[in-house]
Amino acid sequence: MWKNQKRERERLIVALQERGGVLVENEPDGSLLLLVPEGEFQFGGLYSQKLEVRLPAYYLAVHPVTNAQYAQFLNAVRPGQTKLEKWIKLDSQCFVRHARGGFQAYGRKGDHPVVQVSWYGAEAYGQWAGLRLPSELEWEKAARGGARQHRFPWYATDTITHQQANYHSSDQYAWDISPTRDFHPSYLADDYPYTSPVGSFAPNGYGLRDMAGNVWEWCWDGFQSDWYSRVEASQRDSRGPAEATGKRVLRGGSWAYDADEARVSYRLDADPTYTDFTCGFRCVLAP
Repeated sequence: MWKNQKRERERLIVALQERGGVLVENEPDGSLLLLVPEGEFQFGGLYSQKLEVRLPAYYLAVHPVTNAQYAQFLNAVRPGQTKLEKWIKLDSQCFVRHARGGFQAYGRKGDHPVVQVSWYGAEAYGQWAGLRLPSELEWEKAARGGARQHRFPWYATDTITHQQANYHSSDQYAWDISPTRDFHPSYLADDYPYTSPVGSFAPNGYGLRDMAGNVWEWCWDGFQSDWYSRVEASQRDSRGPAEATGKRVLRGGSWAYDADEARVSYRLDADPTYTDFTCGFRCVLAP
């Protein structure tokens, strides 16, 4: 881990401890995970019905998996070419590459979220790390940070600006009030794609970072368009259908998408083999 990344990690741990969050460190990959407490939350909204559901407690990673972490995973498991190509697309828009008989993050983007990872590549990382992908319900409850009936992962306002997230701003939506438009100006000078270092923006109510924008995040669930209407308030298993349409779910929006997609209830579906420079993931640990 680079010196500046170590310093940022130390600051992050101190900030989380000061907030009183219950924090654990996952040994295999060094992920920091925060407790999302047991309880009810309201999910859905705007374009779908709003429903209450109660989930057991779990831990969610504070931020998406980084390029450095994914390179560490590849070095540990040494996948063959077929598996590697199924998991991640190592092209010019991915900042993990072959190096010295292994893999490394490069281009000063070790602390940026890994992109060009398929659902299979995210799932494989989780299995190696002793973690798993979050369900849609786990992801949305965590993103809301304890807030109710809000579009975004913060309490104070129901609007969004570039001060709060790395996303593509436009005047198309009334709740996008950013004084700067288009891609985030702070990251345009960096190499394309315009991701930002994880943890660059203020946390939500649970202390989680990057729950809106930066990269789309794979969830475990198979996509089902009417999934919200199928959830039962009393269910204990938060996971949706395993296969459904054959597609999987992505949440959170990204640096290249508008404010509408950054809403906590927005759902995107994609084939599990899909890779893109806007797509990454984070993991969950169930107690």
